[in-house]
Amino acid sequence: MAKEISIVLNRNSSPMNNPTIPAPMPPIKNMIGFWGTVTEVHPENCTCRVRMASGYVIANVRVMVQSWVTVDDEKGYLSGERYLPPVDTFVLCVCPEGNLADTVIIGSGFALSAAVHADFKTDSDDKKELDNAANTRKIVKNSGWTFETDYRNGSKKIRNAPEEGDATINIEVNQGEDGEKADGGVTTIKAYGTTLTLTEKDDPEIKVETIGNTIFDITEDTIEFSTDAEIKRTIKKALTLETQDALTLTAQKDVGLKSSGSGKLELGNTVATLGAMINDLLGYLASLKTVGSPASHTASPDFIAQIQALKAKWGQVFK
Repeated sequence: MAKEISIVLNRNSSPMNNPTIPAPMPPIKNMIGFWGTVTEVHPENCTCRVRMASGYVIANVRVMVQSWVTVDDEKGYLSGERYLPPVDTFVLCVCPEGNLADTVIIGSGFALSAAVHADFKTDSDDKKELDNAANTRKIVKNSGWTFETDYRNGSKKIRNAPEEGDATINIEVNQGEDGEKADGGVTTIKAYGTTLTLTEKDDPEIKVETIGNTIFDITEDTIEFSTDAEIKRTIKKALTLETQDALTLTAQKDVGLKSSGSGKLELGNTVATLGAMINDLLGYLASLKTVGSPASHTASPDFIAQIQALKAKWGQVFK
């Protein structure tokens, strides 16, 4: 003979008063489970209150977790997980012993007809769109963080808002389209105006696009950099720029190269430097002499003095 089951409430289990239950409540026979809505969350005893479709509210409803709840005296701590559903969560409850007083939340789900749950549902006549939706796991956390995974090829999308246009952080791992596995994948990270693109293919590529229309494009053979912004860099240590091939510096306006201290500039090659050659030239001018008729004579003293001063200043600037 079926056993009649009624609601049993522990009114001392929570510091808050239990809601009023309509009375008398009709007998409930062989209660296995039901869908309901969370009305209150109580972290002080890790339970919730759940409203049934009939309007009755069940208190002290426990929540199933993924981590084992274990008491181990040797460890000195309790293992487990606190993961309480927020208020207004639509939950699936079961009654392991057929008694509402032992109700446990085991999961959540979408109502078949509730319009508020329509955001996750794909209403389309496009077979490809329906197939993609059926094979994509989509999670929207209460914080707004959204996670999408394509079962077929492992492509993923992670963002900090439900809609891509509202997100300030977007991470996408593209390993193919419409479930097909591509030969090479593309990973894109967008955060606060900066985009990092990593491409896997025969010629791997790293591309960074950031504010000021600044772009770094790196491949196996080339590194390209462009920007609309003014570039300022402060380096406290020595800077060495070395290439085993040609080096070209081009500007459409003035080019400035100077030391803000007393450091010297050195321009040259394995034969000589510009500083050494000009220094020799000034030395020759300082000892200028003429030959032939009329009799040999030297440059005037003031000319020699000026050349000597110029030579000294040149030696302080160039090597």
